[in-house]
Amino acid sequence: MASAMLICKLPPGEVQFDFNPSKIKMARSASSGQRPNASTAGAGSGSTGSILRGSAQSTIDIQGIVLQGKDTKSRCDQLLDWMNPGGGLLSRLAGMALSAMSGGAINLATKLPQLTFMWGPPAEAFMYDCTLKSCNIEYKRFDATGKPLRADVSIQLQEEPSLLSSIPTNPTSGGLPGRHIHVVSDGENLQMISTAAYGAPRYWRAIADVNGIDDPMRVRAGRELYLPNPNELLEGTTS
Repeated sequence: MASAMLICKLPPGEVQFDFNPSKIKMARSASSGQRPNASTAGAGSGSTGSILRGSAQSTIDIQGIVLQGKDTKSRCDQLLDWMNPGGGLLSRLAGMALSAMSGGAINLATKLPQLTFMWGPPAEAFMYDCTLKSCNIEYKRFDATGKPLRADVSIQLQEEPSLLSSIPTNPTSGGLPGRHIHVVSDGENLQMISTAAYGAPRYWRAIADVNGIDDPMRVRAGRELYLPNPNELLEGTTS
């Protein structure tokens, strides 16, 4: 079973959970009002029906996350850094360089890093673009030097509008597109990405084709790959 994870697109980074969440709670609220009118007939006399004023994006509470191993502290630090503008000192420096290269068109130092929470099979997965709103960490185990080896973590995410949500639905699936962007990590190859996204390594060639990759054995870390809807990809795959 694939592990739940948080992925940061810019600057690239990820935190993978060793034990998947025990509970996910989602909440969303809408604001509405009414406008007075002169009607005196009917049960709703004296006002119009409800008028939508706005609907906030969902908040997502994730509990029961477990991190363990020698890199526990560094992964916890990464979670905390994602609540700083630009994503921490090193990320801010990278963001400043990116801003300078883009002539100020891309400025990562003035906003929280945008993350993607992923967990589950492609067609039915939890997959949300979000920012990290809060993080609670309880270190539970240490080595002889005091280095943390295990931490229980709970986080709250704020869903962010996603450009992918504006892509029309696939008429053959009848559901949400399921398309998303994957940021390649160190040591990853297309077969690994195919297995994580679609449950089998054999779709690596289709991923390479849709992203215009000539040499699938040399995909640099940090590159963003477009991963189509599973139905879109599988319909065009014969092997």
